[in-house]
Amino acid sequence: RNTATTPAGDAFDGGGLVIAIALDAPAAVHNTILWGNSSGGSTDQAAQLGVNEDFPPMLTVRRSLVEGWTGDLGGAGNSGDDPLFADPDGSDGTPGTADDDYRLERFSPAIDAGSNSLVPQDVFDLDSNGDTAEALPIDLAGRPRRVDDIDTDDTGAGSAPIVDIGAYEFQRRSCPGDLNNDGLLDLADITIFVGGFPGQSPESDLNGDGLWDLADINIFVGTF
Repeated sequence: RNTATTPAGDAFDGGGLVIAIALDAPAAVHNTILWGNSSGGSTDQAAQLGVNEDFPPMLTVRRSLVEGWTGDLGGAGNSGDDPLFADPDGSDGTPGTADDDYRLERFSPAIDAGSNSLVPQDVFDLDSNGDTAEALPIDLAGRPRRVDDIDTDDTGAGSAPIVDIGAYEFQRRSCPGDLNNDGLLDLADITIFVGGFPGQSPESDLNGDGLWDLADINIFVGTF
């Protein structure tokens, strides 16, 4: 939900990320989600990832989800598929506040779709194991960076487990009824489950059959 005010004719001024000068070394957008940003009122590809066409930079885009993706920036494994964030506006309905949830929903196209070889090194030793040469072992929430989801085909690059695209690794719930993954079965989960039926949210399709019906209700009630 980052924004930019684009001057007339200045189409490279993206709200998400701008590469406006020629570079001596490649700029890399790898295993990344650029989504929901705007520029001049638009949310197209240029609003997510702006590039100055007068001085084209060296740029590689690989294994990323970019809203409005056209393919004209090249690279492998990229798409404009909706990443299915859990709750980007949070419970208060306002983006940019502390309750925003950018974890991945079940069946997100970002799950197991990144590239293991493009995971950066753990140069800051975020897991405090003394190894700064290893691939980054944790995600933004401090959970394991590479987790295989058995319900998702591996569409990424490398050997399983394949890293997810984006800042968060999808973590399978220990209990299917714990829809907000907080370790509790309570009113919050009931609200999410019931609210998911009108919009056919993947969260409410607990058996993953593409139907929102009594079978899902039975699973949900049974977990309680």
